[in-house]
Amino acid sequence: MSTTLSVGETPQITPGSLENASLVTWTEILNQTEQLGKEKQRIANEFGLQIADQVHGVEVRYEELRKRYATYNDKLVEDRDNYYSELKKAKSSYDSTCQTMENQRMKASKSFDRSKEKANRKMEDKEIDMNNKKNVYLIKLNVANRLKEKYYHEDVPELLDGLQQLNEARVTMLNMFWNKAVDLEKSCYQRCIGNLDSMAAIVAQNKPSLDSAMFAKHNIASWNEPPDFLYEPSPIWHDDENMIVNNDAVLQFLRKRLSEASRTLDDKTAATESRYEDLRRVMEEKQNASPNKSNSFIITLGKHVNALQALTTLDTERLIQQVEVETIELAANGKDLSALPEPEKKKRGFLGLGKKRHHKPQTQQQAANPDGGGIERTTSQASSAGAASVNATAGAHHATSFLSSLVGRSKSKKTTTSSPTANDPTKPMAKALYGYTAQGDDELNLEEGQEMNVLEPDDGSGWANVQIGGQTGLVPAAYIETVTQPSESSSSLNSSGKKKGPAVAPKKGAKKVTYMIALYDYDAQSSDELTIRAGDKIVVISEDQGDGWTEGELNAMSGMFPTAYAKLAS
Repeated sequence: MSTTLSVGETPQITPGSLENASLVTWTEILNQTEQLGKEKQRIANEFGLQIADQVHGVEVRYEELRKRYATYNDKLVEDRDNYYSELKKAKSSYDSTCQTMENQRMKASKSFDRSKEKANRKMEDKEIDMNNKKNVYLIKLNVANRLKEKYYHEDVPELLDGLQQLNEARVTMLNMFWNKAVDLEKSCYQRCIGNLDSMAAIVAQNKPSLDSAMFAKHNIASWNEPPDFLYEPSPIWHDDENMIVNNDAVLQFLRKRLSEASRTLDDKTAATESRYEDLRRVMEEKQNASPNKSNSFIITLGKHVNALQALTTLDTERLIQQVEVETIELAANGKDLSALPEPEKKKRGFLGLGKKRHHKPQTQQQAANPDGGGIERTTSQASSAGAASVNATAGAHHATSFLSSLVGRSKSKKTTTSSPTANDPTKPMAKALYGYTAQGDDELNLEEGQEMNVLEPDDGSGWANVQIGGQTGLVPAAYIETVTQPSESSSSLNSSGKKKGPAVAPKKGAKKVTYMIALYDYDAQSSDELTIRAGDKIVVISEDQGDGWTEGELNAMSGMFPTAYAKLAS
């Protein structure tokens, strides 16, 4: 047991010198104990109660904790291997679609004039499916590489640090019991004080880090990180490692995947930050805990491994979504995915077959009268709706960090003229609701609460021409509001904390935009619908065609919503 404590069960090299490690200490303790065997017979019962039983109890607890670290390691390996398996499945699926594409191509080449057009259409469909499978395979390939890197550079070092701390704490506890045994013997056997002092001295030299260093020296062989996964072209359909982004069908697929991945990334990022705070608090608690207090320290170590595992699992899930977003964003290479048209909706069948079921919108009178079956908006519901709207806006604002390279803006340069150094009191006044950083030479920076003259109001393009001091330029209309009188002090607004502006600034030079204001809350019932909350300002993509539904865009998401749930913005 003593040898295992220092160099493990299967040391890779000859143990060599074990000076000042637990094995030397333990050997010296045994030698001194043998010399004093007869004198110690009288305190055998005290040793059994105060030393042996306590050591056994600590051993059981530390062994249980070690098994939990082992379980954590098994979970890391399992999660890593599971995603490797998904990569293999994606590769197999891609190869299968390549084979199907090749078969269809050969069939098309052999078909006669009448059926050739139909065969070519099928071949085009097979090609789209093949390209989608390839993109999925490439996404999972990048994710697998990133997970592999995370496993070897983050997860494994954290696990090893935890095991090292566990072992050092165990050595510290062992030292404490040895010192306690020494104290018992010193109190009972003054004649053996010299021998007992020798025991205490050798124990004092036994630093917990020495055993860890020796164990690492004798057991941890050098290892190298395996190489990255590389793209393997299908043996049937020879292609390169570039993602397919050359047609709208594939871009629609990537747009949907990007949207889902970004939403999930926001959720996982927030959850990961929360778990990180939990781990940080546990680590502070562990630093303040003393290994001499075995029960509380073991509980603290248990909290640490639980918090570490929870954070690692969430961070792995977050990393998967982040790599997907980065991969698609890089593949798009500046393409405006958000400007792609929505896939064609299925027509409603005869007698309403296939028609979606929706709740009938209530009138304002019904909404105000709960007894009449309308919508009752209590204070708590209104607060919940507002919170949901804020969360949606915050999520959209966060999404712009990786969508910024995909969303293009067509700028219509407006001529700026020389202006006086002060604002013109004859012009309408406006106040900035949010801060904004200019994206072009024809734009102006905004600071929250800043006042300005409105030279040209929003003409439906989403931009207003304003004058700030001696400068004129364009600012997003949604970032300002018109005021009747200048504020006493714009700095007072900044003292309460900056607000977040709209997620994406409007496109300049675009056609006039129509907005609708939501009157009631509506939750989407299918993937082609849009969730809205009372008070939301919705961009109209396609007006009501007479079926009671309008297509709109809100918070970077588009979909259908009941026309009766909103009104045109004035």
